Formats: sequence, structure tokens, C-alpha cells
Amino acid sequence: MIIEGVTLTAKTLSKEKIIIAASDLLAQDQTVTATKLGKILQTRPQAIYNYFSDINAIKIAVAIKFFQNLAIRLEADLREESGLAAIRIFANTVVHYSLDNRQLWKLTMTLDLKNGDQALIISLDQLSDILWKILSSLIASEFERLGVSRLIRDLIIGEITQSNNGYLDNKKMSQHDSFDLAMKIVLSHLDEQNN
Repeated sequence: MIIEGVTLTAKTLSKEKIIIAASDLLAQDQTVTATKLGKILQTRPQAIYNYFSDINAIKIAVAIKFFQNLAIRLEADLREESGLAAIRIFANTVVHYSLDNRQLWKLTMTLDLKNGDQALIISLDQLSDILWKILSSLIASEFERLGVSRLIRDLIIGEITQSNNGYLDNKKMSQHDSFDLAMKIVLSHLDEQNN
């Protein structure tokens, strides 16, 4: 199974094991069903519903785990960083982590946050809070900080989505170089505003 540091055993079923199995199916670009999960977990498909109300609840749990793991990675990567360097590290970490987990990223983009699960919203807010904290040291105005955080988020989501869809396959400029250029433009503007 693919979730970091967890080995799946079939002896006892748990939410965590179901999340791992569902993540594995998604990583293999397969549809998550109770039948497939039951087969992987060596249990009856109906047993899955003792832990989750439906397949969508499993997908939400997978997305929450994805966001939690990304937040852990960000905290580690940003441990000694601040300012403009931290913004660059934040953006690159999110892009690379998401591209390394393409199918899980795609899942997160299909979930409805407006009517979404509260735990999902909290896990996503954790990522926003990390960026907000970095930007707070650079931008005094809350209004401008919100605008810049949205711009950075849009660049990140655009980069991941376009890369996943093959729009950045170009011999003249690599996907990484185009993202670096976009981030340099944003960061140089922020640097000018602070000086």
C-alpha cells in the first residue's frame, strides 16, 4: 500500500486500513468501490460500511489524509525558513507533492468544499494557515495578504492541473522552469513592495 509508513494487514479492519486501500486504488487510477476495497482488505464489502457511510465519505477521508500529509511535509520543509524563500519553498513543495500523488490530487479537486465535510475544510485550512503565517511577516494589509495568497494558490493549482493534463509539455521551457519564472515574478513584486 502507498501511504507512508503503514503496512496493511487483513486481520482487523479499521478506518485507517480502508483509507490506505482506497488511496492505493486511486493511485492506480481505479474507481473506489466497496467490492474492490473488500477484496483488497480480505473482508466482505458490507463491512466497509461499518466504518464509512458511503464511498464519498471514504474519498473525503482520503483527501483529508492527503492534506494532512502535505501539511506535515510543509512544516518539515519550512522549519528554518521565512520570508520570500519560505513562499518559494511552500509553492514548490505543494506542486511537487501533488504531482507525486497525482490521482489523490485529482480527487481533492472533485470534492465540494461549500457543502463539504468539516474535517476536510479544517485540513485544507491548515495548508492555508501555513501560507498565511508566511505572508503575515511580509504583508501588513490583510486585504492584500488575502489577494497574494489567492494568487499563489492559483499559480499552484494551475501548475498542477496543467501539468497533469499535459499542457506544459514544451521543449522550449520545462514545466519546472515555467513555474519558477511565475514565482520569480510574484516574489520580485513582493520584494519591491517591502523595500
